[in-house]
Amino acid sequence: MDGLEFIKSVIIPILASLICGAFTCIGVMITIIYENRKRKEERRLQNKPLFYRLDYRQGSYDYKETIDYYLGVDNSDKKEGQIDGTIKNTDNAILIIEGVSVNGKIYKSLFGNVVDKNQVFYLCVNVSEKLNKDDEIIFIVKDILENEYRYTISTNYKDGNCEIIGFKEIKE
Repeated sequence: MDGLEFIKSVIIPILASLICGAFTCIGVMITIIYENRKRKEERRLQNKPLFYRLDYRQGSYDYKETIDYYLGVDNSDKKEGQIDGTIKNTDNAILIIEGVSVNGKIYKSLFGNVVDKNQVFYLCVNVSEKLNKDDEIIFIVKDILENEYRYTISTNYKDGNCEIIGFKEIKE
């Protein structure tokens, strides 16, 4: 067997097998990474809090069972404005109130911040600045997996106070 025949019959098949094996390993790794990301996203969506605003004038809930969550300044002397509204958490997941941002300043919960599934709650944010129609108000929540979600709050502005009328998720 001469050198050229040895290369054709031994070396080239070995190299071809190694290259094909490497591509197979890379393909398997890509599939595993994709499936892990897909599973993680599915788990995140299963634990994502879903909530909506309730209108107290419609009387669709028992106000006696509503839990109050106060955020912001606790001293009424420091309070310049207020954002409030009644919200219902759905049965999808527990909601953790991280805070409300008003023009970049975050107001945290004064007492509790965990909202159970199917819970109706009253959110009241006492802010230390005067509110106006152009303020950027963002509701920040987390799920039990520590994933953070941000929602722009639409408000009905009246005399330095804002009534929550809706939420729009901020996609990152």
